[in-house]
Amino acid sequence: MEEAIKAEKETSASNDESKISEMGYFYLTQQFNSLMQAQSDMRRELKADISGLRSEINSLRTEAKTEINGLRTEIYNVRQELKGDIQAVSGNLQSLSKEINNLRLWVASSVMGILAIIATILGYFIVKG
Repeated sequence: MEEAIKAEKETSASNDESKISEMGYFYLTQQFNSLMQAQSDMRRELKADISGLRSEINSLRTEAKTEINGLRTEIYNVRQELKGDIQAVSGNLQSLSKEINNLRLWVASSVMGILAIIATILGYFIVKG
């Protein structure tokens, strides 16, 4: 507003140039104030839009973090379950290996026993015969 008064004094002081009427200054001031108000309104709207976008992005970020943490927990649980299954299978394989070794010993001792019986029978017939 002070600028408008200063400009009015400067233009009205000169006799060579046409003078701007007070009504012209009033309209120019009104237009200037309207433009400044429109600019302020646009800035407020832009700030509100940016704030809304920030809130939405933060919400999406929080949601994504929650989903990722849920997936991490699920992956960890599946991994632990797989480890347990692998350990159970490993234990079963070790048990099976022990049983196979016991069967080998039984077969070997059975074969040795059968061979001893056959040798005894053959020895009896050879000596008698």
